[in-house]
Amino acid sequence: MHDPLNPNASYRETIAFVEFELPRLLAGPPPLHPPPEGRISRQLKHFPLTPEVQIFPDDKGTHYILEVVAGDRPGLLARIAYTLATANVNVASAKINTLGERAEDVFLIDGARLHDEQALLNLQTALYEQLRL
Repeated sequence: MHDPLNPNASYRETIAFVEFELPRLLAGPPPLHPPPEGRISRQLKHFPLTPEVQIFPDDKGTHYILEVVAGDRPGLLARIAYTLATANVNVASAKINTLGERAEDVFLIDGARLHDEQALLNLQTALYEQLRL
């Protein structure tokens, strides 16, 4: 077995490394880190768009629909995904629409905590926090 990144590594060293690292990596996902701040465009700075967040059940009652309208900037989707992941909310599908400096995104989401009114309010508040300029 030849490792191009470490040509001096022996077969036994490679096996020992895999045996040590594999259980650690399989133990669980790495911790989530908040996404870095994205640079806000000059146009969005001068004409800020007030974020809108709406969460409501779908017609079948099996999922919830999350509608987000905000000023587009780098990392916007990463911030939304981070907020949903920290709230243990799953995204079943997404429709991403960007019109110039305006982002209009719709997500089909689910999660056990979404059936609790307080959890929905907390998620909505957390999303507003991430979307504000």
